[in-house]
Amino acid sequence: MRYDYMCEQCNKDYNIEQGIDDEHTYVCPHCSIKCRRLYTTNFKIMGWSVKNEINDEAYEKKMWDALTDESEITHTMLETAKEQLTKRADRRGEDTDQAISEVFGDTPRKQKTKDELAILAKTQREMIDRRETI
Repeated sequence: MRYDYMCEQCNKDYNIEQGIDDEHTYVCPHCSIKCRRLYTTNFKIMGWSVKNEINDEAYEKKMWDALTDESEITHTMLETAKEQLTKRADRRGEDTDQAISEVFGDTPRKQKTKDELAILAKTQREMIDRRETI
């Protein structure tokens, strides 16, 4: 296994391979003092946390701002993602239609018109307004 150490005198980091049963010490070759072992986590805990709660509040505010914004919808995130995917497939010499179908699914989806998007946004705004009055 690899372990991280840091010399507290010269602030150099070392990544040393040691066995699990070995004594976990390392001496800095520059300063000749014992280095401090750094403990890191290699996993991500999924679930609720205070940070998630804060992000949810920020997300709700951004969502509310987006839904109450009366400006014209010009470009969706999906369209932007498809453009980036198409450019990447072109650079690699891949079939763009196949790359898009692999990422977004085999069945081509009908693109919504600006009028359909405006109606959808209006419906969502009305739903939020009803939620606000409850």
